[in-house]
Amino acid sequence: SEAVDSYFMPSNSKDTPSAGTPTTFSLNFDNEIDEFFSDEDFGASNNTLFTKFYENYVLTVFDPTKRIFKFTAFMPPSFLIHYRLNDQLKIHDRVYRINSITTDLTTGKTELELINLTIDDIVS
Repeated sequence: SEAVDSYFMPSNSKDTPSAGTPTTFSLNFDNEIDEFFSDEDFGASNNTLFTKFYENYVLTVFDPTKRIFKFTAFMPPSFLIHYRLNDQLKIHDRVYRINSITTDLTTGKTELELINLTIDDIVS
């Protein structure tokens, strides 16, 4: 019989874990053990699709201290051209993150739906 040196294995992980070292990146949505190496010695990857791209947003959305505020404003074209949804807006003494934005481009009238931020959320 012939030894198999390489093989294709469908996996949610970027690489094969070794004892005591989890995979470097996983497509799983939580801290899960690799499906082919379920032995606890291999550990689970904390670098998952959820933790990398969604965790902060989901935790913010379900935080009981967060509220949605709606504002109407006439925004200048310089803002409308350059804003990003993760931008922070300061209105009076409160800082918000954009949840949604709707603009009538002929008038500049903008409907803003904002989520309040806490001190820990604010990026300077």
